[in-house]
Amino acid sequence: MVTAESWPWLADLDQLLPDKAIDPVNEHDTRESVPDLLQEHASNIEQVKEALKEDPLYEPFKHDDLWILRFLLSHKHKVKKACKAAKHALAFREKHLLDKKDLRFIAPHSVPLGPEDTPFAGCSSLKKAWTTRYPNGCIVFTIPDQTRGVAGFLRFSAF
Repeated sequence: MVTAESWPWLADLDQLLPDKAIDPVNEHDTRESVPDLLQEHASNIEQVKEALKEDPLYEPFKHDDLWILRFLLSHKHKVKKACKAAKHALAFREKHLLDKKDLRFIAPHSVPLGPEDTPFAGCSSLKKAWTTRYPNGCIVFTIPDQTRGVAGFLRFSAF
């Protein structure tokens, strides 16, 4: 069972979802807010939860409504297709040990190319993908803001 202790990077979050939507960026910003989307798709989210509850890889603490919503939106609100995709994602993450370490704050180019596996929990395929270098620094990844995740920069003149 996943808990705050075994999934520590979620433990320090005061709230997982915003109480209200942010204001539109401009007059052309017609995106629906996350709370509105969750409310609109609540019935389908519950159906997906019900279908996933027997899967040993499904953990409600970790795989919340927002996690399920992305599969529903990606599969045009089709519950069966969303369930199939979610189960595939769970199996893929298990196979490649993607849930063993929190990689959100590790910029790919900051990881040494040496023999050590940290922070990759012994997963060589993940280490290989995360540490791929491109010639002349034409593609660089960094984390300029710890609250926003990885940013990638392309320098076309170096290709």
